[in-house]
Order: sequence, then structure tokens, then C-alpha cells
Amino acid sequence: MKRWLTTLIVVVGLWGYTFAAEPPGLLAPGQWTSEKAWAWYGSQPWLVGCNFLPSTAVNDVEMWQPESFDAKTIDRELGWAQELGFNTVRVFVNYAVWEADAAGLKTNIQRFLEVADKHGVSTVVILFDDCFKPEPRVGKQPDPEPGVHNSQWVQSPGVRRRDDHATWPKLEQYVKDVVGGFASDKRVLAWEIYNEPTASLPLVETAFSWAREGKASQPVTATVFGNAEMQRRIIELSDVLCFHNYGPLAGVKAEVARLLAHGRPVLCTEWMARGAGSRFETHLPFFKENKIACWSWGLVAGRTQTYFPWGSPKGAPEPAEWHHDLLRPDGTPFKAHEVELIKLMTGRLAAVELKLSAPLEYQVVQRLSAGKGTLSITGEIAAAGPSPTALECRIHCAKAGQWVNVPVAFEAGKFSGVVEAPAGGWYRVDVRVWSGGQVLAQGSVEHVGVGEVFVVAGQSNAANYGEERQTPRTGRVATFEGTRWRLAADPQPGASGAGGSFLPALGDAIVERCQVPVGFIACGIGATSVREWLPKGNRFPNPPTIESRVKKLANGEWESQGEAFEMLTRRLKSLGPDGSRAVLWHQGESDANQQDPTRTLPGSLYREYLETVIRQSRRAIGWEVPWFVAQVSYHGPDDEGSPDIRAAQASLWKDGVAHEGPDTDALKGNLREAGGSGVHFSGPGLREHAARWAEKLLPWLEQQ
Repeated sequence: MKRWLTTLIVVVGLWGYTFAAEPPGLLAPGQWTSEKAWAWYGSQPWLVGCNFLPSTAVNDVEMWQPESFDAKTIDRELGWAQELGFNTVRVFVNYAVWEADAAGLKTNIQRFLEVADKHGVSTVVILFDDCFKPEPRVGKQPDPEPGVHNSQWVQSPGVRRRDDHATWPKLEQYVKDVVGGFASDKRVLAWEIYNEPTASLPLVETAFSWAREGKASQPVTATVFGNAEMQRRIIELSDVLCFHNYGPLAGVKAEVARLLAHGRPVLCTEWMARGAGSRFETHLPFFKENKIACWSWGLVAGRTQTYFPWGSPKGAPEPAEWHHDLLRPDGTPFKAHEVELIKLMTGRLAAVELKLSAPLEYQVVQRLSAGKGTLSITGEIAAAGPSPTALECRIHCAKAGQWVNVPVAFEAGKFSGVVEAPAGGWYRVDVRVWSGGQVLAQGSVEHVGVGEVFVVAGQSNAANYGEERQTPRTGRVATFEGTRWRLAADPQPGASGAGGSFLPALGDAIVERCQVPVGFIACGIGATSVREWLPKGNRFPNPPTIESRVKKLANGEWESQGEAFEMLTRRLKSLGPDGSRAVLWHQGESDANQQDPTRTLPGSLYREYLETVIRQSRRAIGWEVPWFVAQVSYHGPDDEGSPDIRAAQASLWKDGVAHEGPDTDALKGNLREAGGSGVHFSGPGLREHAARWAEKLLPWLEQQ
């Protein structure tokens, strides 16, 4: 080594590095010079891809043997690799398959290369491997052990053949036959002759010679791995240097620097283990910036189960954080932001910001029939860059949906369109914007539902004054906060109060019966009279108990300031025509039997004013939204109801102005707060309140 260093011929390498050309006498027979290696590397694009095995194969024997070679899955999954912008894959080939059927193996390699080339993907081929189970066998492969990482992976050629020199003539035939058969094939990027060798340096050294005797026109290499002597010899014999690192970026940088010092291109042929600190968001920008070729481990989660961590016990559940792999078997990403980053790094996704204003996360849109509804796709992209020409949307139901074109017109980067969607959810919705043949920007919303939407109005028992806060059990009940949706744990945004409500339990009941998500827009205001809900300027002779939303006129009359009505109609308008199933009205206590009798509202006026609210709200929003009106007038054990107000509420059903809501005056005793002495509901009372609403709503919903 010392003599060699004194005879280096200095050359300027690529990307700012300075390297050296070794004297020809120091090269192994057939080995490339470093200059040739750098010339080859400089002719390549940034090589970025993955270690590939179809999701239907448990190991490389199952991948390649004729009876289980799955061309259809390979084509589909390499298509997904192409969508990510991957331009190369790394594949393991097993000696046992060649030994059983050499012609069949080469035929399948040819078929694989044809498919990969169709998708713009080059291939690194591995012939020997010292990882996992010691002896490969052809035929039906065992199923994976549930929960176990790479439970059926097998070595090539296997320990017995590797350690028995009497078998080496067959190994020589294998290498020369496979390499020789594709020695001039431009679809083969490189021969990584040995993956992670650990036990037989003589076989490693000999395999290099066999590959070069096979007249490989591509670079020949092996993983820089094993003990110090093994690594030294692999570095000396390789055309380009390959390493594996599944750790944090600092270690990767150190390994790159160590190997670059040997004057040859460096390729990271295995990386990406989320739990070990090897992640796309940390490592991929470094690889791209320095043009380090890289192959992450795994594409589609499948029979190898490499999404489980190393050492996972048998029967382990799917981990919350995948170890390897990018996509689920239907092509959906494990993490959407990883896919977006990869596409940005590979140029498949232009660095143009996409802002979606609809749909929103956890938004529920009203279904228009039992089986479907429409989603608004609204947003904008940054004005800089190419002009957008098309918008596509994909909805992930039980499996990945197809991209569909959404007719839109782009105006200063803004767009708005609609797409049909099946009832149900939660769904993931992907949106992408095209400019000609290039994706400009892409975004996703992880939880979108098409189901039932209700606006809830009235006073405290329609708001957040219950004794116990409630939480939906189903995970499919959402509520709108004015700018965003969220799961509907109490207190409900948009309504007054900080306690519990009946909405989580009602939502659960509808979800369980109708099997669709439920969304609520809560508008209840504690202690309000129907007079406070009238449109602005509507007059009445006597004020409610609380006067903050009304004002007295000079002639002694009172009028509504219209704030509650404006809030209600504004929220209804935001949902659009037919955007909600119904308004649920629960109010009456602040009009019935007031302590100051002059503030009690006669039933006839209650009926008149509530009908005004209903009809004027429909006029304001431009469509006939149904209303349900409950019977509500209870104050406590000493005042269990007002027959006058109850009759006024019932008259609205009978005259077809509204639908019949529940009779909640009947909820007494321990269903009320403070041991039955209060007006608001206890925890059991809230749940019973919800059940009474469900009794009225569910039969009606099933008829819609």
C-alpha cells in the first residue's frame, strides 16, 4: 500500500473530489481502472431505487423459479417504482434455482429485465448471499412466520456448497452462465457478485474472477462487509464500491468518506430502517446532493415481512412504525409524506406548493343517495413555475382507487371541481396537478368521509352543558370548528359551554346503523330564547330573560339583533346546497315558565317565531333543509314542562313545517345533573338524550 501511494497519478474526479489512478499492475485481471469507473459513474443519472422482490415472493427462490415467477405483480410493482421516480432496482438471484433449471432462470431474468426496462428501471444483479437460512431449496417455499422479519430468506449458494470446494465447479458454471448470458445487456447496471459475505473470502475472490471471465461489460463489485481482511480485499477487487448502512446519517457520511478515499465511485446498496434512524427525510437529500447512488430496502410490504423490525417475535402485530418498505400491497404509501419527498427528490413531483381547502382532514360531506356523494376538490398552487393543465383525484376505499380527471379551470393557480365518491369512510383522498406530462404538485387528505351531516341548534342542552364530556366510540364522528374538522370529542366547537353534549353518542348510533361517518356543526347557545334566533329586525312585544342579543325600541317593542340567525345561516351556507341532512333544534326552556312571567313567551308566539326562523333560514341558504324540532320545556323537578310550549313545538310537526324530534322533557331523575335537580343532563342523560334522537332520526334516514 505504501509503495502504491508513492506512485499515484492524481486526477480530478467528479463533484469536487480529487482521486487517483492506480498503476495497471495493481489491478486484478479484468478490473476497471478508477478512471473507467468514474467515467461510467459520470454517465449515469443519479441512481436512486430500492431492493426489489415482488410482494408475492417470500424469498429469491420463490421470485425466480418458473412455477412461482409472478410477472403480473412484478410489472405492477415496478410501475409503482417508476411513479416514485426510481430508476434502478437491486435483485437477488439464487444458485439453487439455476441448479434446478438454468434455462428457466435465465428466461425469467430476461422477462424481468424487459419489464424493468419498460418502466425505465435498470437492474443490479446479486449472485451470492450469506444472509439468513443456510440452505436454499427449490419447490414450494414455506409461508412466512407471522410477525417475523424476513422469516424464510435463504442464502445462495448455501453453507454446504460454499464450504465444500468440490461444489465450486458448479458455482463457477453458475456465475459464468448468468453473467455471460447478460454480459453485454445494457439493462443490467452492475453485478454485485456477493451480498454481505461473512465466511469465505476465497469464494469471494474467486467469484470476482469468474464474473470477469464471463466478459461482464458492467462493473463488478461486492458488498464491503465482514472482517477487516474481507473488506480490504473486496475494496481492492471491486470496480465500484458498495456499502450497507442502516444507521443515522452521521455514520453514512463517515462511511462514504472512508470509501471515497479509495478513489472509486461509492454506492449505498442497502439503507432505510426507520427505527434505526435511517429515514428518507434525513438521508435522501444527502444522497442526492452528493450524487451517491442508493437503494433503500423494500418497496411493497409482502411475504418477506420486512416491515417488521429485526428480531420481531412470532405473532407480533403490525408495527406502528414500519421498519422497511414503502407501499402497502394495494400501492398506497405507508407514509404519504415519504412518497411526496421521494417524488420531489426524483423530479416526479415539481417543488410547487399545493394547498387544499377542500376536502379537509376529517371532513364529512353529505351523501346524496344511500351509496354515493360528491367531494369538492378546491385549492391553489403557487403561481411560480409551469402553468397547470389538469387535475386528478384518487380515492382510497377498501383498496387503492384509480386516478380520475377532475374538470376544473385554473385561475391564478386556484381551482375548484367536484368528483363522485362512494358513501363511507374514512377514505384517503390524493390530488395531483399536472402541467403537460409532468406532475406539478401532489397532496393528500388522510381522513375524508361521505355520510351524514347535521346542524345542531338551540340552547344549552343542544350545546356543551352536560355533566360529563362524551367521546365517540366509533372513531367516525367528526365536528367542524369553523376552519377545520376534528373528531367529535366534547366540548363541541361552535357551541357554547365547556361540558358534555349528546352529539358523540348520537353520531355513534348513526354510524353503527348506517355504516357511514357522521359530521356535526354545533351552533347551540346556552340560555337563548327563540326570540334571539330570529332574523335581524324581527320584533316582539316582551323580551327574553337575557337581553344581550335583543334591543328595546323607542316604542317599547323589542327586536332581535340577528346574531344567532346570521351564525346559523352562515354555517348552513358553507355546506352548500343539500350539504346537510337536517337541522336538529333543541330549545324552549328559556321561553317557558320564566321566573319573571313578563318574559315567558306564549305558545302561539313561540310557534310563530320558530316557524319564522325555519322558513327564513331556508330562504337565506336557498334550499329546503329539513328541520327536526324536539319537545323541550323542562326546568327541574318542580317545573317539568310547559304544555303551552310543548303544544307549539308539536304543531310544527303536525303542519309539516318540521319533523318530530324527541320528547326530552321525559328525561328526569338521574338523567339530569346534580342528582336530578338540574336542567342539564348527566352522563347517562346525555346518552339517553342521544338515544331518543336516534329513535326519531334513524327510521327517517333509512327512507331518504
